[in-house]
Amino acid sequence: MQDLSLYTRAALLARRCLPALVILLVPAAALAQTGTVTYAHTLKLDLDLPEEMAQFREFMPPSLTTNYAMAFSGEKALSSFLDVEEADQPAVDRLTIASSKIGEALAAALGGETDNVVVKGSVSSGARSKETHWYVDYAEGTYVDRREFLDRDFLVRGVLPEIAWKLTGEEAQFLDRRVMKATAVMDSTAIEAWFAPEIPVALGPNHYSGLPGLILMLSLNDGEQLYEATELTLDTGELDLSPPEDGRKLTEEEYRKLVAEKTEEMQKQFRSRPGKTIIIRQ
Repeated sequence: MQDLSLYTRAALLARRCLPALVILLVPAAALAQTGTVTYAHTLKLDLDLPEEMAQFREFMPPSLTTNYAMAFSGEKALSSFLDVEEADQPAVDRLTIASSKIGEALAAALGGETDNVVVKGSVSSGARSKETHWYVDYAEGTYVDRREFLDRDFLVRGVLPEIAWKLTGEEAQFLDRRVMKATAVMDSTAIEAWFAPEIPVALGPNHYSGLPGLILMLSLNDGEQLYEATELTLDTGELDLSPPEDGRKLTEEEYRKLVAEKTEEMQKQFRSRPGKTIIIRQ
C-alpha cells in the first residue's frame, strides 16, 4: 500500500520521506503534458421530504448534471463550465422549484424557514455558475476560483487541500485508458478516484489533485457527487493558462464568512415577509 499526499511546493521540493510510506512525486515529463478534458459532474438530490409532502417528490429530479472543460498544461489547470442541454436532465442554473410546499421543504433542508422560495442554482454549498472558472497551480499548491454569489463575481484564493491518497492496486479501463484506483478520506468525505498513470499530470476535477496521473473519474461519498471524464484530448500544443481576473478578491475564509452572513440576513428577511417569493442565487 502506498500513501500519496499533496504538499505545498516546499514539501514537494524537500521530497520528505515518512516511515513505512513512499511519497510518489509526479515525473518531470508532466511539465510538458498539455490537453483538455471534459467532465460531467452529477449531483444527487436526496431531500428528506415529510410524508405529507410525498406527492411532490415526483417534481424533484433525482440528480443534476453539469459539464465543464478543463485545460491543463504541466502543473496548471483552468476549468470553465459548458452550457450543455440534455433532453431528460435540466441544467443546474435552470432548476426552478416554484411550488410553495416544495420551497418550504427545500428551505428547511437548507436551514431556512420561509413560505415561498424559488431556488436557482445548485443546492450544493459549492454552487457555481456556468461562467465560473477554477484555476489550479499544483506546483504552488494554490487555487483561484471565480464564483458568483448574489449576482456578484468573486475571486476566491486558497491553498489546495492535502489529500492522503492510498492506492488500492485495482486497475480498470476508462476512455480506452488504463486507470488505477486511489481512495482517501478528507473532512469526513470519502473520496474514490481513478487516475491514468500514462498521463503524468497531478490534476483532476475541481481541487482534487496530487495523484501521479490525471484523474478521469472521482466519486464523493459513494456517488453523492460524481465527476466523470467524457472527452479527452492530449498534446494540444502550448497553452497559456492564467487565473481569472474579474471579481472581488477574497480568501476562502473571507468568502465563506460572507456567504454565511448574507444567508443569515436573507433567512431573517424570509421569516419577516411571509407570502413573498424569494429568489436565491448561488
